[in-house]
Amino acid sequence: MAVDAGIWFLIIFIIIIITLIIIAIVYYKGRPTSQNETNLVNSLLHKYDLPSGWTGIQPSSDPTRNTFHLYTFPGATIPVSVNGTFFPGQPTLRSSILDNLTPGPSGATCVDVDQIMAIQEVHTCANFNSTGSTGVSLGSICYLQNGQTASIGQSETFYASQPSLPPCLGTLGDIGLNFHSTSQPPNFGCIELITGSSGPTSGDGFAYSTCDIGNQDQIFRIIRTDPGPTGPIPPVQPATTQNVTVGSSTNLGLIAKFYERRSGLCINVEGAGGGTGSIPPERTPITLGPCNDGYGGFNWMLVPPLSTGFLTGNPNSVAPQQIVYIGYLSTFPSFITEEDIVNFLVASQAKSISPFGINPTDPPPPSPNGTIVLQTYVLDETTSQGLLSTANYIDYNIAGTIVQQDPVFQNVIP
Repeated sequence: MAVDAGIWFLIIFIIIIITLIIIAIVYYKGRPTSQNETNLVNSLLHKYDLPSGWTGIQPSSDPTRNTFHLYTFPGATIPVSVNGTFFPGQPTLRSSILDNLTPGPSGATCVDVDQIMAIQEVHTCANFNSTGSTGVSLGSICYLQNGQTASIGQSETFYASQPSLPPCLGTLGDIGLNFHSTSQPPNFGCIELITGSSGPTSGDGFAYSTCDIGNQDQIFRIIRTDPGPTGPIPPVQPATTQNVTVGSSTNLGLIAKFYERRSGLCINVEGAGGGTGSIPPERTPITLGPCNDGYGGFNWMLVPPLSTGFLTGNPNSVAPQQIVYIGYLSTFPSFITEEDIVNFLVASQAKSISPFGINPTDPPPPSPNGTIVLQTYVLDETTSQGLLSTANYIDYNIAGTIVQQDPVFQNVIP
Protein backbone atom coordinates (compact mmCIF):
# COMPACT_ATOMS: atom_id res chain seq x y z
CA MET A 1 0.00 0.00 0.00
CA ALA A 2 2.92 2.36 0.65
CA VAL A 3 4.14 1.88 -2.91
CA ASP A 4 0.69 2.58 -4.34
CA ALA A 5 0.42 5.80 -2.32
CA GLY A 6 3.79 7.03 -3.65
CA ILE A 7 2.75 6.45 -7.26
CA TRP A 8 -0.50 8.30 -6.75
CA PHE A 9 1.34 11.19 -5.13
CA LEU A 10 3.71 11.51 -8.16
CA ILE A 11 0.81 11.41 -10.61
CA ILE A 12 -1.08 14.12 -8.74
CA PHE A 13 2.08 16.30 -8.58
CA ILE A 14 2.65 16.07 -12.37
CA ILE A 15 -1.01 16.93 -13.06
CA ILE A 16 -0.72 20.02 -10.87
CA ILE A 17 2.43 21.23 -12.67
CA ILE A 18 0.86 20.77 -16.13
CA THR A 19 -2.27 22.60 -15.00
CA LEU A 20 -0.22 25.58 -13.76
CA ILE A 21 1.67 25.77 -17.05
CA ILE A 22 -1.58 25.76 -19.06
CA ILE A 23 -3.05 28.50 -16.86
CA ALA A 24 0.08 30.63 -17.30
CA ILE A 25 0.03 30.26 -21.08
CA VAL A 26 -3.65 31.17 -21.29
CA TYR A 27 -3.11 34.19 -19.06
CA TYR A 28 -0.18 35.63 -21.03
CA LYS A 29 -1.88 34.98 -24.35
CA GLY A 30 -5.08 36.67 -23.30
CA ARG A 31 -3.77 39.54 -21.21
CA PRO A 32 -3.78 43.16 -22.57
CA THR A 33 -0.48 44.30 -24.19
CA SER A 34 1.57 46.74 -22.17
CA GLN A 35 2.83 49.68 -24.30
CA ASN A 36 5.68 50.28 -21.89
CA GLU A 37 6.91 46.71 -22.26
CA THR A 38 6.66 46.96 -26.06
CA ASN A 39 8.76 50.14 -26.05
CA LEU A 40 11.30 48.49 -23.79
CA VAL A 41 11.71 45.52 -26.13
CA ASN A 42 11.92 47.77 -29.21
CA SER A 43 14.52 50.00 -27.64
CA LEU A 44 16.66 46.99 -26.80
CA LEU A 45 16.43 45.61 -30.35
CA HIS A 46 16.74 48.97 -32.10
CA LYS A 47 20.47 49.29 -31.48
CA TYR A 48 20.99 46.36 -33.83
CA ASP A 49 19.25 48.22 -36.68
CA LEU A 50 21.26 50.43 -39.04
CA PRO A 51 20.61 53.94 -37.74
CA SER A 52 22.33 55.66 -40.67
CA GLY A 53 24.58 55.02 -43.69
CA TRP A 54 25.78 56.39 -47.01
CA THR A 55 23.23 56.33 -49.80
CA GLY A 56 22.38 58.03 -53.07
CA ILE A 57 25.77 57.47 -54.74
CA GLN A 58 26.00 59.41 -58.00
CA PRO A 59 28.66 61.11 -60.18
CA SER A 60 29.87 64.46 -58.93
CA SER A 61 29.08 67.77 -60.63
CA ASP A 62 32.67 68.19 -61.90
CA PRO A 63 32.56 67.35 -65.64
CA THR A 64 36.33 66.77 -65.75
CA ARG A 65 36.22 64.10 -63.03
CA ASN A 66 32.73 62.56 -62.93
CA THR A 67 33.60 59.80 -65.38
CA PHE A 68 36.43 57.28 -65.14
CA HIS A 69 39.81 58.85 -65.91
CA LEU A 70 43.38 57.63 -65.67
CA TYR A 71 45.38 59.18 -62.82
CA THR A 72 49.17 58.93 -62.72
CA PHE A 73 50.84 59.41 -59.33
CA PRO A 74 54.23 61.13 -59.54
CA GLY A 75 57.28 59.64 -57.89
CA ALA A 76 59.93 61.66 -56.10
CA THR A 77 63.69 61.72 -55.76
CA ILE A 78 65.31 63.14 -52.64
CA PRO A 79 68.53 64.99 -53.57
CA VAL A 80 72.02 63.57 -53.42
CA SER A 81 72.47 64.73 -49.83
CA VAL A 82 70.60 61.58 -48.75
CA ASN A 83 72.10 59.31 -51.41
CA GLY A 84 69.54 60.01 -54.11
CA THR A 85 66.67 58.01 -52.61
CA PHE A 86 63.85 57.22 -55.05
CA PHE A 87 60.19 56.98 -54.01
CA PRO A 88 57.81 55.58 -56.64
CA GLY A 89 54.31 57.03 -57.00
CA GLN A 90 51.75 55.35 -54.74
CA PRO A 91 48.18 55.10 -56.10
CA THR A 92 45.46 56.03 -53.62
CA LEU A 93 41.79 57.01 -53.59
CA ARG A 94 42.26 59.86 -51.11
CA SER A 95 40.53 62.99 -52.38
CA SER A 96 43.24 65.24 -50.95
CA ILE A 97 45.70 63.60 -53.37
CA LEU A 98 43.53 62.99 -56.44
CA ASP A 99 42.07 66.51 -56.38
CA ASN A 100 45.58 67.81 -57.09
CA LEU A 101 46.26 65.47 -60.02
CA THR A 102 45.26 66.23 -63.60
CA PRO A 103 42.81 63.64 -64.95
CA GLY A 104 44.26 61.66 -67.85
CA PRO A 105 42.55 59.76 -70.67
CA SER A 106 39.15 58.20 -70.08
CA GLY A 107 39.58 55.10 -72.24
CA ALA A 108 42.56 53.32 -70.68
CA THR A 109 42.46 49.53 -70.99
CA CYS A 110 45.27 48.81 -68.51
CA VAL A 111 47.14 50.49 -65.66
CA ASP A 112 50.79 50.71 -64.65
CA VAL A 113 52.00 50.41 -61.07
CA ASP A 114 51.72 54.19 -60.57
CA GLN A 115 48.20 54.54 -62.00
CA ILE A 116 44.52 53.94 -61.28
CA MET A 117 41.30 54.56 -63.18
CA ALA A 118 38.99 56.53 -60.88
CA ILE A 119 35.71 58.44 -60.90
CA GLN A 120 34.64 61.26 -58.59
CA GLU A 121 31.30 60.56 -56.93
CA VAL A 122 29.03 61.97 -54.19
CA HIS A 123 27.06 60.21 -51.48
CA THR A 124 24.82 61.43 -48.65
CA CYS A 125 24.49 60.31 -45.05
CA ALA A 126 20.92 59.02 -44.68
CA ASN A 127 19.22 58.22 -41.37
CA PHE A 128 17.27 55.04 -42.03
CA ASN A 129 15.99 54.93 -38.41
CA SER A 130 16.09 58.56 -37.38
CA THR A 131 14.41 57.85 -34.08
CA GLY A 132 13.41 54.74 -32.24
CA SER A 133 9.98 54.16 -30.73
CA THR A 134 11.22 56.08 -27.73
CA GLY A 135 11.67 59.18 -29.88
CA VAL A 136 15.43 59.36 -29.17
CA SER A 137 17.83 60.05 -32.11
CA LEU A 138 20.43 57.32 -32.57
CA GLY A 139 23.07 59.46 -34.30
CA SER A 140 25.28 58.87 -37.37
CA ILE A 141 27.67 56.09 -38.33
CA CYS A 142 28.64 57.64 -41.71
CA TYR A 143 32.42 57.88 -41.57
CA LEU A 144 34.21 60.52 -43.64
CA GLN A 145 37.62 59.96 -45.26
CA ASN A 146 39.25 61.84 -42.37
CA GLY A 147 37.80 59.37 -39.86
CA GLN A 148 35.16 61.72 -38.46
CA THR A 149 31.42 61.06 -38.70
CA ALA A 150 29.12 62.98 -41.02
CA SER A 151 25.91 64.53 -39.80
CA ILE A 152 22.58 63.29 -41.12
CA GLY A 153 22.01 64.79 -44.57
CA GLN A 154 25.67 65.72 -45.07
CA SER A 155 27.19 64.87 -48.48
CA GLU A 156 30.76 63.84 -49.22
CA THR A 157 32.69 63.85 -52.49
CA PHE A 158 34.93 60.83 -52.92
CA TYR A 159 36.68 58.70 -55.57
CA ALA A 160 36.00 55.11 -56.59
CA SER A 161 38.29 52.95 -58.71
CA GLN A 162 37.37 51.01 -61.82
CA PRO A 163 37.64 47.31 -61.02
CA SER A 164 39.14 44.54 -63.13
CA LEU A 165 41.56 46.65 -65.19
CA PRO A 166 44.57 44.47 -66.03
CA PRO A 167 48.16 45.60 -65.53
CA CYS A 168 49.88 46.93 -68.63
CA LEU A 169 52.52 44.95 -70.45
CA GLY A 170 56.08 45.62 -69.42
CA THR A 171 57.86 47.39 -66.59
CA LEU A 172 58.19 51.10 -65.83
CA GLY A 173 61.68 52.44 -65.54
CA ASP A 174 64.39 54.96 -66.33
CA ILE A 175 67.06 54.19 -68.91
CA GLY A 176 70.42 54.63 -67.23
CA LEU A 177 73.76 55.23 -68.95
CA ASN A 178 77.38 55.42 -67.87
CA PHE A 179 76.68 53.72 -64.55
CA HIS A 180 80.16 52.21 -64.23
CA SER A 181 81.74 55.63 -64.11
CA THR A 182 83.18 56.73 -60.77
CA SER A 183 84.44 60.20 -61.64
CA GLN A 184 82.92 63.51 -62.65
CA PRO A 185 82.25 64.72 -65.22
CA PRO A 186 80.37 62.90 -66.63
CA ASN A 187 78.72 60.48 -64.25
CA PHE A 188 75.88 57.99 -63.99
CA GLY A 189 72.70 59.48 -65.45
CA CYS A 190 69.48 58.79 -67.33
CA ILE A 191 68.13 59.78 -70.71
CA GLU A 192 65.51 62.54 -70.59
CA LEU A 193 63.03 63.48 -73.28
CA ILE A 194 63.33 67.02 -74.64
CA THR A 195 59.73 68.21 -74.93
CA GLY A 196 58.09 71.44 -75.96
CA SER A 197 55.22 73.26 -74.28
CA SER A 198 52.68 71.07 -76.09
CA GLY A 199 54.15 67.86 -74.65
CA PRO A 200 55.94 64.91 -76.27
CA THR A 201 55.69 64.66 -80.06
CA SER A 202 57.28 62.61 -82.80
CA GLY A 203 60.88 63.66 -83.48
CA ASP A 204 61.62 64.89 -79.96
CA GLY A 205 65.18 64.08 -78.94
CA PHE A 206 66.87 63.15 -75.66
CA ALA A 207 69.38 64.65 -73.27
CA TYR A 208 71.61 63.20 -70.55
CA SER A 209 70.38 64.11 -67.07
CA THR A 210 70.39 63.22 -63.38
CA CYS A 211 68.08 60.26 -62.80
CA ASP A 212 64.75 61.25 -61.28
CA ILE A 213 61.75 58.93 -61.15
CA GLY A 214 59.57 61.95 -60.39
CA ASN A 215 60.28 63.29 -63.88
CA GLN A 216 57.82 61.89 -66.45
CA ASP A 217 60.25 62.82 -69.23
CA GLN A 218 62.47 59.99 -67.95
CA ILE A 219 59.82 57.31 -67.36
CA PHE A 220 59.14 54.69 -70.04
CA ARG A 221 57.26 51.42 -70.23
CA ILE A 222 59.83 48.79 -71.14
CA ILE A 223 58.17 45.85 -72.91
CA ARG A 224 60.42 42.85 -73.48
CA THR A 225 60.15 39.69 -75.54
CA ASP A 226 62.28 37.36 -77.62
CA PRO A 227 62.80 37.18 -81.39
CA GLY A 228 60.91 34.43 -83.18
CA PRO A 229 61.15 32.73 -86.59
CA THR A 230 59.08 35.42 -88.34
CA GLY A 231 59.40 38.37 -85.95
CA PRO A 232 59.07 39.19 -82.27
CA ILE A 233 57.14 36.73 -80.14
CA PRO A 234 53.99 38.54 -78.90
CA PRO A 235 54.43 39.43 -75.22
CA VAL A 236 52.12 37.70 -72.75
CA GLN A 237 49.61 39.83 -70.83
CA PRO A 238 50.62 40.01 -67.15
CA ALA A 239 48.67 37.86 -64.73
CA THR A 240 45.95 39.56 -62.67
CA THR A 241 45.86 36.89 -59.93
CA GLN A 242 48.38 35.09 -57.81
CA ASN A 243 47.89 31.95 -59.87
CA VAL A 244 50.68 32.90 -62.24
CA THR A 245 51.44 30.71 -65.22
CA VAL A 246 54.90 30.52 -66.72
CA GLY A 247 55.77 33.75 -68.50
CA SER A 248 52.49 35.46 -67.67
CA SER A 249 53.84 38.16 -65.36
CA THR A 250 57.54 38.22 -66.14
CA ASN A 251 58.96 40.94 -68.34
CA LEU A 252 61.82 38.98 -69.88
CA GLY A 253 63.42 38.71 -73.28
CA LEU A 254 66.38 39.77 -75.37
CA ILE A 255 64.63 42.56 -77.30
CA ALA A 256 62.48 45.46 -76.15
CA LYS A 257 60.47 48.53 -77.03
CA PHE A 258 60.52 51.69 -74.91
CA TYR A 259 57.02 53.16 -74.80
CA GLU A 260 56.38 56.81 -73.89
CA ARG A 261 52.98 56.76 -72.17
CA ARG A 262 51.74 60.31 -72.74
CA SER A 263 52.30 60.38 -76.50
CA GLY A 264 51.80 56.72 -77.37
CA LEU A 265 55.14 56.85 -79.20
CA CYS A 266 58.32 54.84 -78.67
CA ILE A 267 62.05 55.52 -78.55
CA ASN A 268 63.33 55.17 -82.09
CA VAL A 269 66.12 56.76 -84.12
CA GLU A 270 66.09 59.87 -86.24
CA GLY A 271 64.98 59.08 -89.79
CA ALA A 272 64.43 55.39 -89.01
CA GLY A 273 63.15 53.38 -91.93
CA GLY A 274 63.23 50.12 -90.04
CA GLY A 275 63.42 46.66 -91.50
CA THR A 276 64.86 47.91 -94.79
CA GLY A 277 68.48 47.01 -94.11
CA SER A 278 69.40 50.69 -93.85
CA ILE A 279 72.06 50.87 -91.13
CA PRO A 280 71.94 54.19 -89.25
CA PRO A 281 75.21 56.12 -89.37
CA GLU A 282 77.40 56.84 -86.37
CA ARG A 283 76.02 59.49 -83.99
CA THR A 284 72.46 59.22 -85.24
CA PRO A 285 70.27 60.77 -82.49
CA ILE A 286 67.57 58.73 -80.83
CA THR A 287 64.13 60.33 -81.00
CA LEU A 288 60.47 59.59 -80.36
CA GLY A 289 58.85 57.77 -83.25
CA PRO A 290 56.41 55.04 -84.26
CA CYS A 291 56.01 51.95 -82.10
CA ASN A 292 55.34 49.47 -84.88
CA ASP A 293 58.08 49.98 -87.46
CA GLY A 294 61.47 48.32 -87.71
CA TYR A 295 61.69 44.86 -86.20
CA GLY A 296 58.00 44.67 -85.27
CA GLY A 297 58.44 47.68 -83.03
CA PHE A 298 60.96 45.85 -80.81
CA ASN A 299 63.90 47.84 -82.08
CA TRP A 300 66.27 47.50 -79.13
CA MET A 301 68.39 44.58 -78.01
CA LEU A 302 69.30 44.38 -74.31
CA VAL A 303 72.79 42.94 -74.62
CA PRO A 304 74.42 41.63 -71.41
CA PRO A 305 78.16 41.87 -70.73
CA LEU A 306 79.95 39.52 -73.15
CA SER A 307 83.47 38.17 -73.38
CA THR A 308 85.20 39.59 -76.45
CA GLY A 309 88.77 38.36 -76.06
CA PHE A 310 88.45 36.16 -79.15
CA LEU A 311 88.17 39.38 -81.19
CA THR A 312 90.33 41.86 -79.27
CA GLY A 313 93.21 39.50 -78.48
CA ASN A 314 92.93 40.37 -74.78
CA PRO A 315 91.54 37.34 -72.91
CA ASN A 316 90.22 39.66 -70.17
CA SER A 317 88.32 42.08 -72.40
CA VAL A 318 84.57 42.29 -71.87
CA ALA A 319 81.98 44.25 -73.79
CA PRO A 320 79.88 46.26 -71.32
CA GLN A 321 76.15 45.81 -70.99
CA GLN A 322 74.59 47.87 -73.78
CA ILE A 323 71.26 48.75 -75.41
CA VAL A 324 71.70 48.16 -79.14
CA TYR A 325 69.51 49.40 -82.01
CA ILE A 326 68.25 46.58 -84.26
CA GLY A 327 65.35 48.32 -86.02
CA TYR A 328 66.96 47.98 -89.45
CA LEU A 329 66.85 44.17 -89.28
CA SER A 330 64.13 42.13 -90.97
CA THR A 331 65.24 38.75 -89.57
CA PHE A 332 66.97 37.67 -86.41
CA PRO A 333 69.44 34.78 -86.08
CA SER A 334 69.52 32.15 -83.35
CA PHE A 335 72.24 32.37 -80.73
CA ILE A 336 73.93 29.47 -78.97
CA THR A 337 77.09 30.99 -77.52
CA GLU A 338 78.32 34.44 -76.44
CA GLU A 339 80.56 34.47 -79.49
CA ASP A 340 77.47 34.07 -81.69
CA ILE A 341 76.00 37.27 -80.25
CA VAL A 342 79.24 39.25 -80.52
CA ASN A 343 79.87 38.11 -84.10
CA PHE A 344 76.32 39.03 -85.06
CA LEU A 345 76.60 42.53 -83.55
CA VAL A 346 79.92 43.22 -85.25
CA ALA A 347 78.80 41.84 -88.62
CA SER A 348 75.57 43.86 -88.55
CA GLN A 349 77.47 47.05 -87.64
CA ALA A 350 75.40 47.34 -84.47
CA LYS A 351 75.28 50.62 -82.59
CA SER A 352 74.32 51.25 -78.98
CA ILE A 353 72.78 54.14 -77.04
CA SER A 354 75.39 56.52 -75.68
CA PRO A 355 75.58 60.12 -74.43
CA PHE A 356 77.52 62.43 -76.72
CA GLY A 357 78.91 65.91 -76.30
CA ILE A 358 79.03 65.76 -72.50
CA ASN A 359 82.81 65.72 -72.28
CA PRO A 360 84.64 69.04 -72.81
CA THR A 361 86.71 67.39 -75.55
CA ASP A 362 83.65 66.20 -77.52
CA PRO A 363 82.71 68.07 -80.70
CA PRO A 364 79.27 69.70 -80.86
CA PRO A 365 76.33 67.27 -81.16
CA PRO A 366 75.63 66.33 -84.78
CA SER A 367 71.95 67.22 -84.50
CA PRO A 368 69.77 69.71 -82.61
CA ASN A 369 67.69 66.69 -81.50
CA GLY A 370 69.71 66.09 -78.35
CA THR A 371 72.86 64.49 -77.08
CA ILE A 372 71.80 60.83 -76.85
CA VAL A 373 73.01 59.10 -80.00
CA LEU A 374 74.04 55.77 -81.50
CA GLN A 375 77.68 54.83 -81.23
CA THR A 376 79.40 51.72 -82.56
CA TYR A 377 78.97 48.69 -80.31
CA VAL A 378 81.81 48.75 -77.77
CA LEU A 379 83.98 45.65 -77.34
CA ASP A 380 85.98 46.77 -74.28
CA GLU A 381 84.38 48.33 -71.20
CA THR A 382 87.69 49.75 -69.94
CA THR A 383 87.72 52.43 -72.64
CA SER A 384 86.11 55.84 -72.10
CA GLN A 385 83.46 55.02 -74.71
CA GLY A 386 82.90 51.68 -73.02
CA LEU A 387 81.98 53.45 -69.79
CA LEU A 388 79.62 55.88 -71.53
CA SER A 389 77.84 53.09 -73.40
CA THR A 390 77.17 51.00 -70.29
CA ALA A 391 73.39 50.91 -70.26
CA ASN A 392 70.41 49.30 -68.58
CA TYR A 393 66.94 50.24 -67.46
CA ILE A 394 66.24 50.87 -63.78
CA ASP A 395 63.01 49.25 -62.60
CA TYR A 396 60.66 51.97 -61.33
CA ASN A 397 59.40 50.07 -58.28
CA ILE A 398 62.82 49.12 -56.95
CA ALA A 399 64.91 52.02 -58.23
CA GLY A 400 65.80 53.14 -54.72
CA THR A 401 66.93 49.67 -53.72
CA ILE A 402 68.99 49.24 -56.89
CA VAL A 403 70.81 52.55 -56.48
CA GLN A 404 71.42 52.19 -52.75
CA GLN A 405 72.36 48.50 -52.62
CA ASP A 406 74.20 47.83 -55.88
CA PRO A 407 77.87 48.78 -55.47
CA VAL A 408 77.91 49.83 -59.13
CA PHE A 409 75.82 52.86 -58.19
CA GLN A 410 77.35 53.71 -54.84
CA ASN A 411 78.68 57.27 -54.65
CA VAL A 412 78.27 57.90 -58.35
CA ILE A 413 74.96 59.76 -58.40
CA PRO A 414 75.52 63.18 -59.97
